[in-house]
Amino acid sequence: MNTAIQTQSSFPLTLKLARRLRSLLILLILGFSALTAHPARALEASDRAVQTARRFLDSEKTGTLVLDSVHYLAKYQGHQCKSISGVTDSEGRTVPGHFALTYRYRWDDDGWTNIVFFCDAQGRVYEVQAKENNAIIQTPFTVANAAIQIVGNVLLGALKDNMTDEQRRTSEKLVDQADAKGMLELSLKLRQAFQ
Repeated sequence: MNTAIQTQSSFPLTLKLARRLRSLLILLILGFSALTAHPARALEASDRAVQTARRFLDSEKTGTLVLDSVHYLAKYQGHQCKSISGVTDSEGRTVPGHFALTYRYRWDDDGWTNIVFFCDAQGRVYEVQAKENNAIIQTPFTVANAAIQIVGNVLLGALKDNMTDEQRRTSEKLVDQADAKGMLELSLKLRQAFQ
């Protein structure tokens, strides 16, 4: 009789256990689906690459360099990583291993600018894009580009007597193409390479 009672009581327990296991299995499947759909997983970027990029970009030294290029002469007030996302090519395909980090830079009294840093599979920055901002007069890269042209033209004026016509034309072309964004990207690449 004790055996029958144990069998009868173990049956509901087994059914309960089976239902709980099924529920747990469903939760695990849903959890796994959510994990694989999570943006960090969809990035296909290694944690090490993201950490490498963040270590470089999070530093105040890098932050002030970036702000000086984007908003020349603005007072640096800090920056913080806001998001991470995958990178797609011009045809909308995911670029394996590449990722983008969006930082919000704070400057002057109440200025802010979101800047996106595109990184390769090793965490090296290869492109910078200034996005949303609340700048009215000092829009991204405008003052820096003008400063490059002014300083460049002053230098050309001082050196023009010692230059050939070809050297002067080449130099004038370079100054006219002042590109603070391109210079920032090159500077970040070099600093990161020699870190």
